[in-house]
Amino acid sequence: MSDAIPGENECPSPKAAVEPRAARNREQAAYKKAQEEGWKARADTYFAFLHERYGFEITQAGWSVWVTSARYETDVTAIDVERSVEFDRVKVLLIRKVDGAIPEYPIFVSTTPTLHYFLLDAVLDERAPEFLAEIQAAKGSFEEQIERRLKLWSRALETYADDILRGDLTLFTTLEAKLRARLREHPEVITVHVPADTPAEQIAHIEQRAGEPTGTVPVIVRKYQPPTARRKKQPGDTEQPRS
Repeated sequence: MSDAIPGENECPSPKAAVEPRAARNREQAAYKKAQEEGWKARADTYFAFLHERYGFEITQAGWSVWVTSARYETDVTAIDVERSVEFDRVKVLLIRKVDGAIPEYPIFVSTTPTLHYFLLDAVLDERAPEFLAEIQAAKGSFEEQIERRLKLWSRALETYADDILRGDLTLFTTLEAKLRARLREHPEVITVHVPADTPAEQIAHIEQRAGEPTGTVPVIVRKYQPPTARRKKQPGDTEQPRS
């Protein structure tokens, strides 16, 4: 008679391996959905005027580790209300639709013929810089700042962007001209960081590959000194007495 414990040397069945993964996926999906629905409700507490007065509809919400968003849309315009954990802020993005659809978000302004995305910051910088300064000066804990900035951004949108909300996007031409003028003074670049001992031929290859997608945006390579690797403790090592 064998002394082996039942199942001790047996490989788990494919089903047994898949079930925990499927359960984790369901949990993650449920968490994502809860975050999206929670942010939609939270944003709409302040931005409900968009559908009550201007005919916008909430069409989608998104969640990632870095950002949570809710999108309002009409046939002409879309408004994204975002909470960014990465940049510790709330922002409002104004989007001009193209043929009734959301255009692709530009990576580089200089290679984009016409800009369709603008931060509400740019509208305030043009029309009410003092109000923008008030929003930027909001203090408190992260959660307190979220509530305060949601309130301030919603008031700013309703007060200073009424024409945009009604589908008149004439201001976008002015905002684009100012942004491009700023970029002429401070051009866009692609910055790549490599270890200090990277061979020159490899750096040249990296520069070439990084610049290929645009062909016009310059590439800058910066070198850094990697941290010294700590030697792992080996069997037989003895601890040195402390002085």
